[in-house]
Amino acid sequence: MTAARSNRSIRHYVLAWAGVAVAILALAAICLIVVPHEAQRISSKPMEGRLTDRPAPVATGDGQPEVFGIDWGYWQSINPDIVGWITIPKTPIDYPIVQAHPEDATHYLNYDAYDHYNIYGCAYVDAGCSMQSPNVIVFAHNMGSGEDAMFTTLTDYLDPAYLAEHKQVIIQTPEGTYDLKARAAESVSPYGFEKRTAFSSVEGLREFYLELWGGADSRCAEPNADEVSQLFTLITCDKGGSARAVVYAG
Repeated sequence: MTAARSNRSIRHYVLAWAGVAVAILALAAICLIVVPHEAQRISSKPMEGRLTDRPAPVATGDGQPEVFGIDWGYWQSINPDIVGWITIPKTPIDYPIVQAHPEDATHYLNYDAYDHYNIYGCAYVDAGCSMQSPNVIVFAHNMGSGEDAMFTTLTDYLDPAYLAEHKQVIIQTPEGTYDLKARAAESVSPYGFEKRTAFSSVEGLREFYLELWGGADSRCAEPNADEVSQLFTLITCDKGGSARAVVYAG
């Protein structure tokens, strides 16, 4: 091999490794820019960043229950889709509720209350109704065995003893507070479930509720339909996703 050819080989070798080094440095620079951005966009926990300095319970008056005060200005500045807050005492359920929209009805299955991508999603009102509907349908994930986040513990309501011990359901909105009772629970097929949200009268809603109560797997001792003027239907997956656990509160 001549000296000239040897020098060319060395130069090619050096240039090749220099190219590899440049590529590695460019990839590192991209990671420094993109990864922090993604870390901010994706929440690693279901409610990372939620209020931790919540005030002491306050009485809302007019016989309403004592509840934690919600800073609606703060939360709606975070996400204007936040329309309520659900708290079930003595359970982990204590979350904002957002309103889903028809143009992307399942958006909040994979986005949290901050509207950040998150496998936990968040509790959301079905796009076909609102917080003012006679029957408000609220969905959230069952996170599976070993978890108690989101609506995972709703499946426990299929046990009548659990329902009896966890009847109180508190839903707060910017307009006021609902002090509800969990009245019945059932496991239903995801394909045969009827999402009925509109009724011509309160009497029609009460007849619908009595039908649900009569066929439920778990239910309170007395239906007391006269107490029901609005129904909240809370839904999560059950039995590995092959069924839905549904809790009716009103």
